[in-house]
Amino acid sequence: MKCLIMRYIVASVTLLIGSSLAFSGDHQLIHARSKRQFSLGSIPTVLTNNGLTTLVDSLVKAGLTEALSGPGPITIFAPTNNAFTGVDPSTLNSILKDVNLLQKVLTYHVVASFLPSSAFNNELTLRSVAGENLRINVYKAVEPETVTVNGALKIKTLEAGNGIIHVINRVLIPEPESNIIQVLERKGNFSTLLTALTVTGLTPTIQNAGPFTLFAPNDAAFRSLPVGALDSLIGNPEELKKVLLTHVVSGTVYSRGLPSGAISVVSGAKVKAVVGFSRMTIDNAQVIEPDLFASNGVIHVINSVILRPSDQPVKAASNELVKAVANSPNKVIPSKPTEKAIVNQQLTPTIRDIPIILKENGLTTLADLVMKAGLANTLSGPGPFTFFAPTNDAFGAIDRSTFNALLQDVNLLKRVLTYHVVTSALTSASIKNELVTKSVAGESLRINVYKKGKVITINGALRLKVLEASNGIIYVIDKVLVPDNDKSIVKVLESKGKFKTFITALVVAGLKNHLDTAGPFTLFAPNDDAFKSLPAGVLDSLLNKPKELQKVLLSHVIPQTLYSRGLSNGQLHLARGGDVAVTVNSRNLKNFGEGRILVRSKFERYPEVSYVKIIRAEPLMDEDNLFGRVLVEKVFRGKSYGEFDLSKTAYKNDFKLVPKDEEEFYLSRTMKPEEVEKLKKRLPEFIQFPPLLREMISKQEKDANPLLKAVYNMSPNNTEISIEPGSVCKKKQIENPKAPHLYENLNLNL
Repeated sequence: MKCLIMRYIVASVTLLIGSSLAFSGDHQLIHARSKRQFSLGSIPTVLTNNGLTTLVDSLVKAGLTEALSGPGPITIFAPTNNAFTGVDPSTLNSILKDVNLLQKVLTYHVVASFLPSSAFNNELTLRSVAGENLRINVYKAVEPETVTVNGALKIKTLEAGNGIIHVINRVLIPEPESNIIQVLERKGNFSTLLTALTVTGLTPTIQNAGPFTLFAPNDAAFRSLPVGALDSLIGNPEELKKVLLTHVVSGTVYSRGLPSGAISVVSGAKVKAVVGFSRMTIDNAQVIEPDLFASNGVIHVINSVILRPSDQPVKAASNELVKAVANSPNKVIPSKPTEKAIVNQQLTPTIRDIPIILKENGLTTLADLVMKAGLANTLSGPGPFTFFAPTNDAFGAIDRSTFNALLQDVNLLKRVLTYHVVTSALTSASIKNELVTKSVAGESLRINVYKKGKVITINGALRLKVLEASNGIIYVIDKVLVPDNDKSIVKVLESKGKFKTFITALVVAGLKNHLDTAGPFTLFAPNDDAFKSLPAGVLDSLLNKPKELQKVLLSHVIPQTLYSRGLSNGQLHLARGGDVAVTVNSRNLKNFGEGRILVRSKFERYPEVSYVKIIRAEPLMDEDNLFGRVLVEKVFRGKSYGEFDLSKTAYKNDFKLVPKDEEEFYLSRTMKPEEVEKLKKRLPEFIQFPPLLREMISKQEKDANPLLKAVYNMSPNNTEISIEPGSVCKKKQIENPKAPHLYENLNLNL
């Protein structure tokens, strides 16, 4: 029997090797995905682990969880919980009551292929499982770079064992795939615009070419024109065409991708866009209904007709339109005029204030603290606010006793949080180096700009990204800011207690008052031990020569604010004149986490020791390496995998910093003997053969259900499974195949 099993296994292996030689490219892709399947859960599991519970509940109700747990590959655009609350209640109820309709809505979010963010290109059109198209747009002109799916903002990306998840901020409602003209006709309040397009001969182009962005004046907008203006335009088709083409932009520009500033329109002119937190205007017109999806572009409804700017010459409109059509990607999608609308209602606008944006972007620790401090209502108000928002890891890096003190003292917590808030909108364009602004807590914040604007700090904390809310702007930062009564350089030195010699030297050299009241300065401050290490007699000699001492002290002063994030290899200009060479090396810099422990969510699944330890950090080394390297040692399931560069991994956002008082738990984590025995009882005593091999052996041995007896060798940090030799046993089947149809009608000629 043992020989028979080995013969079948050899035959199977030979078959697999032959397949891999014939399809080597596919084999490598499948192999890579198979490895990921072992380390990551299925799509429903990852959705649940990341708190997307409303979507998971809807998938269960629609009976789609098994399909989304299959081998894939699958890409799903996953709306947040808040996205579902933004759907009109009557629309949402009608969807939830009709399982077929619910399935169509949910499968409209699914594509049957693996599409990582790197595969996204502007104007990429994808066919959803529901059979209707999705349009991906990538906007690099806005900060930060923005990706939308039918206008919904992509918030983050999660990887699953059988595919990839792109979290979005809106539920996508499938409608008949209608071009721009058909959408205007269906809406019912654009009869004047449709007539004007017909008169000018633009209807066929707007209907069949594209993609275009149309700023569409409704009927009320045309009625608001001066008396006789509309009749005059209708009587002059060429002038009317110029006006209409001032409302058309080549390409699909959803509201999320629309930057403030001058926008080139197809007429050859430019219109001015002003994009605010809850308001968007195009020249004299306000956008009152943004982001109407069309198969060949997008429509923004406006409340006024945009008249051609008198100070801008207009090129031949028909030629410009021809060029725009010729240069735009061919994304024309045939319409389906006989198809009925699934849902013919628009989503109500979602109020996305600061607390909501914090939760949507995973800043859960900060969001919880804002609630605890009673600041949620204030930060949901009209604003505008600027909020410097520390990450979850930033809070995790705080000393545990300090963090507990914050939790126990609401007034202290409120003071710390309001130190991160400014009662005005500080857009990226308004930020300048050495900008000082007053926080709500009453103390100052200093913003610094380094590396030609690529690195921005707030009190030394690194700005990671920018998020926009309906009532303000959020700068995500990597450190919690602690208010410290606006102390000057001298007062900080005095409070530290280990700079007595340096302060004495400042007094002797006549520099104390200057460093106490002027600035901004960067001071490289020698402590008392540094002065003690000077050769005998040198310090006394300097103290007796104030002018010489002054030169020495000013060699430690830079006439600007240079936080460690702003330092790089090169020369710095000294306050006394001349330059000093700077070499940035993390071995000489502290507080970059060296020696600290990081963990990932997947580490929590295993009982064995699993962690990542920071060995060395090299921040901001040069212009081409703005964020440096982080070399770490990886220990996974009790086994060391040596050093690697954490900054090159695709899962940086999944790592969290372990508080120092919890490090011992992660370093010594093992299974207790009673836990081992409990686990053994849950493991199966017998193991099934693979389906095809089971069929072959069953026919050969006349055994309806041959099984193998499992032998477990368990230690606290390792679990091994082997097969007892010759153990083909007749036992009750453990479980049925999950896909029995795959094995039907098999003709096995043994």
